[in-house]
Amino acid sequence: MVAAAAAAAPLSSRSFDDGPVLVKQRFPLGPLTIGVFTYVLLIVLLLVQVSVDDMTRFYSEYSDPRASLSSSSLRWVQYPTMDTNETEQLMDRWRALESNECHGVGTGSIRLLGPVGPVASRNGSVADTMRLVAGPAHEIVWESIGDDGRRRCVGGDFFEADLSGPRWKSRPPVLDHDDGTYTMTVQVHPEFAGARFHLNVTLLFDNLHGLALRPKSRARLTQVLSLTIDYVRPPPPPSTGKPWTSPVGLPELKLCTRADFGRKHWAGRWTRDDEFECPIDEAGRYDCLDPELDCPRPWCRGPVAKLESSGWVYSAHCAFRIFRAEEAWRCLNGTWIFAWGDSNMIDSIGNLLRFVLGLNDTPARLDRRMDRVFRWPSDERLSVRITSVFNGSHNVSKNWEGLFSLHDEDYRSYLRSFFADGKLPDFMIMNSGQHDGLYWRSADSFLIDGVQHALRFWKEIWQGMGSSKLPHLIYRTTVASAGRHRPEPNNPEKMEFYNHLIVDQLMRLDLPNLHIVDSYDPTFPWHYGNRHSDGVHYGRTPSKSKWVDGQIGHQYFVDLMLVHILLNSMCAA
Repeated sequence: MVAAAAAAAPLSSRSFDDGPVLVKQRFPLGPLTIGVFTYVLLIVLLLVQVSVDDMTRFYSEYSDPRASLSSSSLRWVQYPTMDTNETEQLMDRWRALESNECHGVGTGSIRLLGPVGPVASRNGSVADTMRLVAGPAHEIVWESIGDDGRRRCVGGDFFEADLSGPRWKSRPPVLDHDDGTYTMTVQVHPEFAGARFHLNVTLLFDNLHGLALRPKSRARLTQVLSLTIDYVRPPPPPSTGKPWTSPVGLPELKLCTRADFGRKHWAGRWTRDDEFECPIDEAGRYDCLDPELDCPRPWCRGPVAKLESSGWVYSAHCAFRIFRAEEAWRCLNGTWIFAWGDSNMIDSIGNLLRFVLGLNDTPARLDRRMDRVFRWPSDERLSVRITSVFNGSHNVSKNWEGLFSLHDEDYRSYLRSFFADGKLPDFMIMNSGQHDGLYWRSADSFLIDGVQHALRFWKEIWQGMGSSKLPHLIYRTTVASAGRHRPEPNNPEKMEFYNHLIVDQLMRLDLPNLHIVDSYDPTFPWHYGNRHSDGVHYGRTPSKSKWVDGQIGHQYFVDLMLVHILLNSMCAA
């Protein structure tokens, strides 16, 4: 929430009907027939002109007059970010809050500033239904209103935005202008038009209170906006009058390459081809799709059934490949993966072994420290070494340290020992965040004694390897804490803030083989409850038993999707 978003798209609440349909029909020629034909032709031409005029009015009311609905001009929404000085700007904003005159005033509600047309009812109150054209990005702007009834004079409010349809789920980016106003950008691909969507915005924290060490008492958890959106297909362009030959009005998503993992923050979406839910089986799994069913393009490639997600798949600025076992083994064969992270990382390794590599004897919980060579039962010539070191604490049996674990000399020596013999991993996957949220007393201490101290340690190790031998480094951002954990110390606002600091500091090292995998964006659309997470873990082993939300079984496909995203990064290298 620190940079300019896409340009606003004017909206309207006016409803419309489909344009006239012209039907060609053969008539026997003759004087009377020709006369009738001429008369009909004049009427048709008049109707066409009226139709074009109506479409022109439609465009002026429904779409951005600065851009036409063509794949050459439409762009996918991107997460607002800054290319330079992100750390300094984030920290300046946090440090300046207490000196601001309205810092002590809480946010009680919001007031919509625009576009007024689609959301204002006759009596001036907010309507609950609007109609938008699928394809273009549309902006909704509001200002925060303090508990004193006045507009807030500073930013720092954390809004959770959710856009959900029968076959679509996404987190619309919200841009904080740091003056009390916010811009949310919503976008849906034309393929999903013709359906009813629900847009909900919840104020989780105001005044950056989510960054506090004990923020729960300051949580707002207030729904400030709820709209129903009917997304419709774009009409024929008025310049040609010709109908769309394809539902694609946005650039087609290409399969991810190495370059695609250089983006700091992602703004993707979850989609599916049909509306259905797989039943849970005796093992707690949701495995009901045809194993040969291909991913619907352009949203992914490969067998979508491997996700066990009832068809849901995540895509970002590019599309991801879903790997079959043989493809994954041939990609990883002979490599060494070194993973340093929290329990989410350990769960992902277990899901890689169990669901992707086909090692069915994988235990439900892996050890916090592990160094093993695994072989494919179908062809034992194929193998992969996986080393996993827990970083929630320097003590393998404890928690709540995160990056502070690296202040322990014995723990640092243990990590160095893996690289002492000159052998180097092919891939290093790293993450930290959940435990940091509960340990560090302030963002300052997290940045200086956490992030910068950790990067000095790892930079020393990488320099010892030599620039020509550096492993392929993947930094995986922290997931969005879910359900009952949303107001806790490791809440989504703090995790997003910490993610931005770590990623920005990492990218300043200018490492040649650095990839960013944003785990925060794929988890966010599912973080409102506990169906897909116990609050902090999205990849717990399936089980047909009572889950934390009181239901039998739980969904685990979000983490499984993240596993395939990691494979996309490794195999692209």
